[in-house]
Amino acid sequence: MTTAMLPEPRQFEFYREGVLRRLLPTVEQPRAPFRAGMRLVVGRGAELVEHRSDSVDVDRSALRLRRDGCDDISVDLMRHCTSTTTISQKTDRVLRPGELCFIDYGQPVSMIRSRHVAHGIIVSRARAREVVGSDVSSLAGRPIPGQGLASVLRQHLITTFDEVANMSEPERAAATDAASEMMLVLLRTQLDRRIDEDGFPAGFYQAARIVIDRHCRDPNLSPDRVAAVVGCSRASLYRAFACHDETVAQTIWDARLQQALQLLTSRAGGRPAIGDIARQCGFRQPATFARMFRRHFGFSPSDAPAAFT
Repeated sequence: MTTAMLPEPRQFEFYREGVLRRLLPTVEQPRAPFRAGMRLVVGRGAELVEHRSDSVDVDRSALRLRRDGCDDISVDLMRHCTSTTTISQKTDRVLRPGELCFIDYGQPVSMIRSRHVAHGIIVSRARAREVVGSDVSSLAGRPIPGQGLASVLRQHLITTFDEVANMSEPERAAATDAASEMMLVLLRTQLDRRIDEDGFPAGFYQAARIVIDRHCRDPNLSPDRVAAVVGCSRASLYRAFACHDETVAQTIWDARLQQALQLLTSRAGGRPAIGDIARQCGFRQPATFARMFRRHFGFSPSDAPAAFT
């Protein structure tokens, strides 16, 4: 949804009435033109949403809470903003580009936003309580430290919205599921630092797959490093992958081989030498690469282009 194709007098009205659902602007009509838009990806039990707009102050009042009965929670990422965003929920928080924050739409909240682009993951309170095991209302307005799983989630949101127009329906559903599973782990870790890692295998599994897909070309990527990035023990990560009849090490090698196959079969520009492709995809020895490639795909790296013509 976008105001871009509307005449200026209707832009803000459309944004207020047709785009916003949980929040309402605190002014009747800002200075025209007013540029804003939203992209929404609806998954199984979760939504990914992108809001972009000129400077605007928005509010979710107690009256609005009683009227719409919405009881959602979200993790929001401020991707870009010309200055800062102030979120008032229990206490005032200043949100800067790259920072994540919990928002509880079952409680009053107000935001003062400069021109911005924000991404968010939204789930119902009922689902969060079912998975996390307790109420999450105490987290309202709390910023999320940017290390570990939060860092993976941040990059996942950015990558998803950069690529969402080119994704298939199943890919969008998978991206939404991955985001919501990681969000639920973050909720639990913020409530209790002594999290039972084995109680959240889906979140750690999804995060690990994202880390592996992104960094598999690094020859030093190992199960230990993956576990350190997502913030769980190696043993818990192994058990999370075992739920899918997979191993972490084999998933890393498979991701490297898939990257190599894409390079070998790409028709864009000249193809590098097979030894160079091996090194680009995390293999230290071309002979090891050739052996694993043949075992995995059933043909040699040099035969890959012909196999896909």
